[in-house]
Amino acid sequence: MLITSCILFAYTHPRYGGVIRLHVKELPVSLDPVACRDERDMPVFGLLYRTIFECRADGTVASRFFTAYRRDGESWLLTPHPAKTSNGQAIGLDVLRQCIERGIAQQSFVSMTARTMLFGGDDFVSGKESALPAFEAQSDGSFILRTRGPQPYLPHVLSRSPFFVATESGGEYFGNGPFKLSAPTAPGAMNLVANQMSTEPFLERVEVVTGDEGSSVIEIVNCSSPHSSGGRDVIGNGGIPRTLLLGLNPLNRPFEDATVRRNFLGSLAPQKLILPSETGTIRAKCSYLPQMIAAFPAVSSLRPEAPAVPAQIICKSHDINIGQLAPAFPPGVELIPLQDEDFKARLNSGDYQAFLIEYQHGFLEPALDLLELLSITKQSDPIMLDAENRLTETMRMEDRSAIMEIVLAVEKTLAESGLLFPLAEFTPAIPIDNRLRDVTLNLFWNPVIENCWIGE
Repeated sequence: MLITSCILFAYTHPRYGGVIRLHVKELPVSLDPVACRDERDMPVFGLLYRTIFECRADGTVASRFFTAYRRDGESWLLTPHPAKTSNGQAIGLDVLRQCIERGIAQQSFVSMTARTMLFGGDDFVSGKESALPAFEAQSDGSFILRTRGPQPYLPHVLSRSPFFVATESGGEYFGNGPFKLSAPTAPGAMNLVANQMSTEPFLERVEVVTGDEGSSVIEIVNCSSPHSSGGRDVIGNGGIPRTLLLGLNPLNRPFEDATVRRNFLGSLAPQKLILPSETGTIRAKCSYLPQMIAAFPAVSSLRPEAPAVPAQIICKSHDINIGQLAPAFPPGVELIPLQDEDFKARLNSGDYQAFLIEYQHGFLEPALDLLELLSITKQSDPIMLDAENRLTETMRMEDRSAIMEIVLAVEKTLAESGLLFPLAEFTPAIPIDNRLRDVTLNLFWNPVIENCWIGE
């Protein structure tokens, strides 16, 4: 029996003043917790809401909603901790049940993984059950989540979007995050004020804006180490790295031939990736998983036997700066930026030669991260499907050595296949206006603003 003790978060209640402006690429289209578009919306959603569990930088989990939780065979036993949403509503068993039920009904990798882990998850989503059978309230105020076999990683899955804890009233959503929504401001902006029902209202107000960066803007960027640039302090943090991946389609010419794939990958020059000076450096020789999780061997380019063939590579327009990436590719390569929906449609249909995609590591668990990474590529090659099946088997395993053995074997298979290649690893850091001091921004989940004051 695996027992996990919940360590409650202890905070003081300092009285900080001032306003911070948070620069984002775009505002959320909806504040419905299940509508979060992952990395695009997390800067806002993470300030308004909290997930059922929270993943730490060392891969362990904790929760602000439970005083204790432990696994007993094919069940998780959870004891709720009193908490309230920003409108004063108590977060009880019904709120937590609704959060889980709404979350597993979505179509993301996280939602479908949780659905298969929980007893009766598929029956509930299909409509055969009106309530999730896995959820069992106990007379002492605790509850049980029954699972399909042992599921030691269920808390890790419930630590991700869309499993935000929130209530709805009059079409508005109320969470337990450090801030709550205030009166609307000008178009392209949102005002967030301190949530007094939360444990850490660090600032009086946060303004979320889109548009050009200004002197009072905190902008989310990626870089590998703290440094100073442009008169600003760049504060490194324990944020979650992202991996830039190149995928080759073995079902479309010319990459159905393993030799052609090898030649193409051998012609790449990741060290020639160009990034603006404020983003620092990146790790061009990397693995599929970041070094902060474990010391995985770097994936080397395959040795070419002939020049690379011309190819078209599709990518997401908001993720990719073509001018920065083009030097890393051989002549004859065309990068085609697409809007998110068009990009997903091309991946799902298989109508592409190659793709570039940026994966933000969210679990900090090797098997879960690698499994999600493979799932977003939508590749149906037998090698990829076998890798996914092997990683899925680890979800019920507790032997860390056995899990890592499978993860390393899958990485080796992927590298040899030439189907998926890690071009670079980015590590987040934050450029801070030089009037700010003692700022910690945690980019793992969101920019959590702590111990901050603004000078005159």
